Amino acid sequence: MPASILPRLPPRWATMTVNDLLRGRTAGYRRVLSRRDFRLLWLGSSVSLVGDGMTFVALTWLVLSQPDGVRRLGLLTVCYTLPVFAGGCSAVRSWTGSTSGTCSPPTA
Repeated sequence: MPASILPRLPPRWATMTVNDLLRGRTAGYRRVLSRRDFRLLWLGSSVSLVGDGMTFVALTWLVLSQPDGVRRLGLLTVCYTLPVFAGGCSAVRSWTGSTSGTCSPPTA
């Protein structure tokens, strides 16, 4: 690879080690997580997301263990994601004021 294609780094980056870069990154996380309210919000959101993922996996196993489970799995997937898609489309329409009925993001 020719040297002209490679990005040029500022001289200060050349003297920094990986530990210096990681220390700067973790300092930001520590500062944010030092606030109790945010820490509780982050923990609650994380537990909720794990629970949502486990629910879909458990429902998938349940449906696949029944006769004709593959067809029912397709129906489960549609029923599980359709409200999210419809809600997203209605949110986009309400934010943009569009009445065309299409679910497309606004153009700049």
